[in-house]
Parts: sequence; C-alpha cells; structure tokens
Amino acid sequence: MGPVIDKNNIVLVYSLSTNSWEKKEGVSAPCYMNNDWFSATFVNGFVNWLAFKEDRSRVIMAFDLDNERFQVFDLPKDIIPNDYGNYLNLTMHSFGEDDSLPLSLCAGYRQNNVNKLDVWVMGEYGVVDSWKKVFVISQLLMLTSQGNLVLFDAIKNETQDLGTRGAPADFHAIRYTASLAQLDG
Repeated sequence: MGPVIDKNNIVLVYSLSTNSWEKKEGVSAPCYMNNDWFSATFVNGFVNWLAFKEDRSRVIMAFDLDNERFQVFDLPKDIIPNDYGNYLNLTMHSFGEDDSLPLSLCAGYRQNNVNKLDVWVMGEYGVVDSWKKVFVISQLLMLTSQGNLVLFDAIKNETQDLGTRGAPADFHAIRYTASLAQLDG
C-alpha cells in the first residue's frame, strides 16, 4: 500500500499482510504537497503524485512500492506554466489496443482567451524525455455538481447545457463512434 507522510516528513507504509503501519527509517519525501494525497496515481509499481520542489516548481513525486524509495520526475519541458487559473492532473489512460496504462498528465490552461486542455503521456515510465503531447482537447463532456450534463467547447469558450438532469455522482460517459459497417446475422 502507498505511504503516508506526516507533517514532520516521517514516512509510514501500511502493510495488508501485517495489518499495521511501519515507520520507514531514513526515508523522507523529497518534495511536498498541499494536502493532495488523494490524487495518487498507480503506474508501473509506483504511486505518483503532483508535488512541489522547494523552489515551488511542479514535479511528479513517485514512491516505488518494491524498494520503498522516492523518485522525482520533471514535467514535460513545453508544458504551459501552472499559473493562477491553470491546473494539472495526473491520470492513467489506455491509448491503443495493448491496454497499457502509461502515466498521463492533463494540463488545463487559458491561452489567447481560449481554454485548452493538453494531454501528455510519459512513453517510457521514468524517462522525462519520453513525455509526448498526444492531443489538445477542445470539447469536454462535464457533469455539474447538480447532476446536469454540459458540453464545453474550449475553442469557442462556450458551454452548452445538454438538458440532462439528475445524473448520479458516479455517472461515467463512454465513447461511441457511429459506423456504417454491415452486421451479418
């Protein structure tokens, strides 16, 4: 299970096999976070978080579950700075048919009065030079806190209410692509 770091930078790891917490002597987090532990993303045997270095630059702090040590990975060199109003989110997505789950980074920002969302993928885990921008999203399907579905067009900077009300909080959308392929049957 992933680590917990207290305010004194003491690392504790919970083990399901012993049903207990173990203090890791000589292990400390190399970066800090703003109470964002819930955003952990598990990829390639590492628990990953967006974190800050001492100079306030953003990085990925990764905890290796095998050797119980931390590593730090830089974000893509060409990423839009994380200024006020911009946001970053670590995720993992399957891109392609091999069901691989690379570490992905969503970067939302405003540029030339247009809201944009770039999606970056770390092609080879732990290799900073393997970050690749895979696409820029111009439309997002969003669920409001009131349970309404809205479509956001980032290019036009417009939101369209789809007229759907009362969707549950655990609502998930799936992609559908129309096809004219004939089905035998």
